[in-house]
Amino acid sequence: GAIGIGSLYGLDGGMSDNASRYGMVAIYPNPGIDQLWIDGLKDKGVVSLKLFDARGVLVLDELLTNSYVDMLSVRSGFYTVFLQARHGRTWHLKWVKE
Repeated sequence: GAIGIGSLYGLDGGMSDNASRYGMVAIYPNPGIDQLWIDGLKDKGVVSLKLFDARGVLVLDELLTNSYVDMLSVRSGFYTVFLQARHGRTWHLKWVKE
């Protein structure tokens, strides 16, 4: 079934057991400024992050080696974060750069 976003997060702001059980990932802070943190990647084998601007233009394409990506060079605006796991699973998340 569907899960509300409130059920994905614990009171401490971290990912809850429900999030990892349903294969969810989260990005924060949102909106953000200099770094984009990604939570819920453990054991997912995520290998790449692509960032697309509101026009669909690829702005950033990185292999993930940490739980965060430096976003200092990215302009302010609305973005779609595309994560792709080694096994082919994908996630599309919205992010705002201040």
